[in-house]
Amino acid sequence: MYIKSWLQKNEFAANVAKLITGTALGQVITVLISPILTRLYSAEDFGILAIYLSVAGILSVVISFRFEEAVVLPSEENEAIDLVILGIGISLIFSIVLLFIFYSSSKKILDLIDHPELKFYLYLIPLSTFFYGCNQVLSYWMSRIKFFNPLAVSKTVKESSTVLTQLSLGGLIYTGAFGLIAGQIIGNAAAAGFLFWRSVTKIRSRLIPGLLSNLKNVFLKYKQFPLFTGWVALINSISQNIPALLLAAFFSPAIAGYFAIATRILTIPSILIGNSVRQVYYQKASALKNQGQPIFEFYKSHAHVLSLTTPGGTS
Repeated sequence: MYIKSWLQKNEFAANVAKLITGTALGQVITVLISPILTRLYSAEDFGILAIYLSVAGILSVVISFRFEEAVVLPSEENEAIDLVILGIGISLIFSIVLLFIFYSSSKKILDLIDHPELKFYLYLIPLSTFFYGCNQVLSYWMSRIKFFNPLAVSKTVKESSTVLTQLSLGGLIYTGAFGLIAGQIIGNAAAAGFLFWRSVTKIRSRLIPGLLSNLKNVFLKYKQFPLFTGWVALINSISQNIPALLLAAFFSPAIAGYFAIATRILTIPSILIGNSVRQVYYQKASALKNQGQPIFEFYKSHAHVLSLTTPGGTS
């Protein structure tokens, strides 16, 4: 009862709890199904998935030029919606460009990563990056308008769609690594589709004759995101995704597969808490700034609470 009462009084904590609940449910599904998936698919299959996700992950982080992070910043809602449309549009264009590059230079790329078995899967990467980009942009829009319940549901939709696809393709008709990769694509597509369905009315309202001019204006106004934060995010993504590529190159895809499975389980706490807190805090801090209120006191009070509730804290 005390926790329920505290959450009702503390909007920040309540919103974090909503996201943690949705993320936790999705992660529980993943953990429970993992032993079954390791029986349906070989270590080599997981290794190919790890290589695929590493390449897709590096590209996905800049697929929308980081404009998704700008969505929560404008004081005007119409400007934020224009950023949503811009982010989705750039994700689509970038993904088409990637498909053309992979089609025209597939041999050079496969020689570079030294995994010819990825030849077919290479053409699926643009699809993964597009749905991931849409998911990210729409997630920040949901965060901006404080639709944290739908955002939490989207996380469960993503994980459940992923594992259901992987179980179906692995159990009914064994398709090798394709089943694992298809599950990832469909999971992101399902989450993006759900968030788009919840946002389509607002997006449609901005599809007006002056749309291109509006998109140009917000692009120029928030150009610091691709110019500065984009490079930081790209370098960080490379550092996170390069181990699987190196393990596959120096040892075998099977070793990379074991590494990927272990890493996915070990990173659940950071995904569960860190991402949820970050997303809610970013929205709240942006709202305070737009209202002309100080942010530091809000940061200090919540940083203190988090320090008390994390391992190594004072309690």
